[in-house]
Amino acid sequence: MKRLALSFVVALFLAIPAAHATPLVWTFDDTSFANHDGGVVSGSFTFDPDTNSISNIDFASTAGSSFAGATYMATDTSYPPSSGALFFYTATLTTGSPIFFLQPDNPLTDAGGAQHFTDAEYECENAACSFLDTLRTGDGYISTLSDGVGVAETPEPAASITLLCLDIASTSLTRF
Repeated sequence: MKRLALSFVVALFLAIPAAHATPLVWTFDDTSFANHDGGVVSGSFTFDPDTNSISNIDFASTAGSSFAGATYMATDTSYPPSSGALFFYTATLTTGSPIFFLQPDNPLTDAGGAQHFTDAEYECENAACSFLDTLRTGDGYISTLSDGVGVAETPEPAASITLLCLDIASTSLTRF
């Protein structure tokens, strides 16, 4: 009988859905290079905490007094988002290509919300892009919020289901 009760409890635990994080769309809010030349950054990118990857990169910096601005569409995968340093670039990396550096105050997670960051735009000084020339720096915020309402949630199994399974397990195993 204990074997049957234990099988039932295991089946209940397997029926509880696993928590999976939803990819989050991070949008640039109030981001400028005001301390250098007046350009701004707008757009977004998607962060997937399950794969620790970035996709759907679609943001741009506008022209200022020292830089014409650029549209960013790719990321350097040698720096995973969890490292806390993100490098974005235009379609190719060659001499003169712009690079956008983003450093959130905390590494990106599936929690969402708003994050302050510092940023900088660089220009590749050689074809390998191994030397960079700083064009301008700034700071701002990225968020997963839309009109103050969170747009992404991490589904989790209900605590009551877990507690019910534990209660059934303890009752079943002590009676037999």
